[in-house]
Amino acid sequence: MTQFFAICDYLGVSPSVYFDFDNHDPKKSKATNDKLRGLTSEQLSIISSIIDQMKS
Repeated sequence: MTQFFAICDYLGVSPSVYFDFDNHDPKKSKATNDKLRGLTSEQLSIISSIIDQMKS
């Protein structure tokens, strides 16, 4: 397990992200999620709407 955690640390991802096989770019996803934490509820709603439009 120590080696696994070292790999996750090296990659800059959490163990849960490491096993998220649908996530094609874990580093970018983590960086984006970190940016989202500082947004207001209204700003998050706007981002969510944009994502919905992109996925449709």
